[in-house]
Amino acid sequence: MSIESDLCSLLKTSSALVAVVGARLFADTMLENGVFPALVYKEITSGLEIAHGGATGLRPFTYQFDAYATTRADAVAARDAINALMKSLAPVTVGATAFQGANFRQQMTNYERETRLFRAIVEWEINIQT
Repeated sequence: MSIESDLCSLLKTSSALVAVVGARLFADTMLENGVFPALVYKEITSGLEIAHGGATGLRPFTYQFDAYATTRADAVAARDAINALMKSLAPVTVGATAFQGANFRQQMTNYERETRLFRAIVEWEINIQT
């Protein structure tokens, strides 16, 4: 299993998220002409945490979560579910990935005229034990 697939499994544990998007969770990009609401998640950055004594064993990964919906309320509800899951992320192992917690980065909401969809975006830094 990869961090990406383990993250998808973790997202599926959120009953609030599943209530909004169902099984429509996509890595990197979603299908064109898809069913909405849907959530796309993608890795933006990754690194290695270093302290004065050397590597800490933690790897921070910044993920962007994009909730797409035909209504602003559904897009925001999906983003709020992501925020609740990440805020409560305690050390837990899913598959082969040891999630250690998450730090909020930023969020925004917009309407995309080209797709006629509302998009609620949030970024979280997720810490993984290596």
